[in-house]
Formats: sequence, C-alpha cells, structure tokens
Amino acid sequence: MAQPAVVDGRHVFAYAGWTFETTKRGALSSTARSAMSDRFHLPHVPLPEMLFGDNLLQATHEASGWRVAFCAEDALATWATAQRDAHHVEATAFDVTYSCAYRGTHPEHVTPQSTCETLPLDRLREHAAILFYDDVILFEDDVRDLGDVECSVKLRVMPFGFLILCRFFARVDNKCVKLHDARYYHSFDTTYVLRDYETRHAEHSELQTLLQPPKTDDMTVDTPLGVVLTANVVYDAVTPHLGAK
Repeated sequence: MAQPAVVDGRHVFAYAGWTFETTKRGALSSTARSAMSDRFHLPHVPLPEMLFGDNLLQATHEASGWRVAFCAEDALATWATAQRDAHHVEATAFDVTYSCAYRGTHPEHVTPQSTCETLPLDRLREHAAILFYDDVILFEDDVRDLGDVECSVKLRVMPFGFLILCRFFARVDNKCVKLHDARYYHSFDTTYVLRDYETRHAEHSELQTLLQPPKTDDMTVDTPLGVVLTANVVYDAVTPHLGAK
C-alpha cells in the first residue's frame, strides 16, 4: 500500500484506483481576501474571520477522471449568491452565519441519478482499518463573539471504500443552530459514488429543554446535538457513474 506523500502541506494518497489529495495551509492574507470579495462582487461585505482559501480536499477516480473537490471559495460562493440575490451588499446587512448548502464541486457534465440506496452506516461504524484520514478546515468565524461557525471536510479511506463528510455548522447564542452535511461514499467493488445530503435548523426555543452532549467526530452521525430535532431533513442520494471517459 502506498504511503501518503507530503510536500508543502499537501498530502497525496493513492489506493484502489483513486487518488486522494489534501492541502492545508495558513489563513488568507488581506490582499487575497479582498480579491475573493471582488470575485463575489461583495467588496463591502466581510468574509469569515479565518478563511483558508488555499485548503483543499479532492478525490479523483484515475480511470475515468471523475473527481469531487472541496474548497472555501466554492463553499462560500453559495452564500455570496444568496447575499446578492437578497441585495445584502453592505457590511450592515448580510448573513453573519455564512450559511452555505455546499455539496462539493464536481464536473458539470456529470448527471446525478436518483437512487433508493442509502449509505451503509452499520458498516461504516465498524472498527475497520483506517488507511488514510485527514480533516481540512475551509473557514471559521465567531459571529462577532456571539457563537461559532465552521465549515470543514473530512476524509476516511478504508480497505473497502472511502467516506467524505463536508459539514457546515453554525451556532448563534440564544438564537439558532444550523447544520448542513454532504457525504460521499464509495465502495471499491462498485462503479458509482453515493451522495447523501442533509440539512437541519433549530431555533433556540427548540433547544432549551434538550441536553447537549459534547460534539462528536463520528463522520456517520447525522447531528452534532445527539438528538433528533423537529427540523427539515433532506436526503439526496445520487450515483455519478464512474465509467471510462
């Protein structure tokens, strides 16, 4: 089994016909932040305090060239579009939680196909060997000292397949909790990738009577609150085909 190659904060791991790449570097400079704001056409709206614009997680199927990637700019692009559509282009009026329903970036020519198949959560919870693991932060913010916002992506490669979790989590004190999860799962003995998408939102009043256990790092758990809330849950399982080009 090939060992991960590490060069300048970049890890590359190849296994079972796939190449997995992660890049972790420091937060963007003020110049780079301004350039990203300009690309979003939101020059007067502040971006998250800690913005890791050079960070990346990517999985590529070597035979077909199909890939899925995760980066801060693409994640924030969904938030930026919502701000422009709502005419929130000033620093005094914008979504301070940076809510983004980001599902990853993949080739536009891929047409998702609906499926009734679900992620094999029981198998993923088994104590299988972890061949490669990484956790990449895309952006963070403290909501002006009123909460926490984090968007991150995790990768776990096992002998039988891999799992990617891209999670956006926001907590605003005495107001609300938001969660957007996108998971990609592939079993190495199949020719497709499953994507599962979930979104949750709960107001402070819904949480007051609930105990809040410590946040978990379990990539298969569907809520960091440890309970099922009366919130909307959307599962979007699709099968991008991984045949030859």
